[in-house]
Amino acid sequence: MNSIPKISSAQKAGLSLALGVILSGIIYWQGIIPAQARITQLLEQGQERAQLVANVRALSQQEDYEDYAMGQQAQLNDLKKRLPKVLSLEEQVNQYYELAESEGVVLQRLQIPPRLDKQEQEIKLQLCAQGPYYAVVNFIHDLEGEGYYLALERIRLQGEKDNLVTLSAQLVIANQEKINRAG
Repeated sequence: MNSIPKISSAQKAGLSLALGVILSGIIYWQGIIPAQARITQLLEQGQERAQLVANVRALSQQEDYEDYAMGQQAQLNDLKKRLPKVLSLEEQVNQYYELAESEGVVLQRLQIPPRLDKQEQEIKLQLCAQGPYYAVVNFIHDLEGEGYYLALERIRLQGEKDNLVTLSAQLVIANQEKINRAG
């Protein structure tokens, strides 16, 4: 029969110590593994938060840029509104006749050069108008305020006859067809 060997008290103490170490290790690892998992989870949450903060910053910068772009577009639209409308030569001439009439001035002549060179930057028109002195002065003032494309040269006012003044001038306008082709 097999007999169970007798274990000395020193061996019992050694086995007891080994068993305690093994149990302590198991308890230790049971504590460490969940702690490592929790640390990993916290690190992942920290990375998610950092990503969220980065996304919020990027979104804020995008909104700032969109606000800037909208402001620039509004400025561009405002500038476009201020630019005078590009008119054909016929429309410009009609506009000058209407302007004279609105001031009580008779536009007797607005002569267009017989040979109009479409490559020229400007067109010189000969103007002759008649009306009361202050109406003629207002007409001149209104002509000068018509837009970027206008200049008056060689202005001459001649005497009063029946309280009327005769205006002779050279009206220089930009060749808007040339400007349209260039722009």
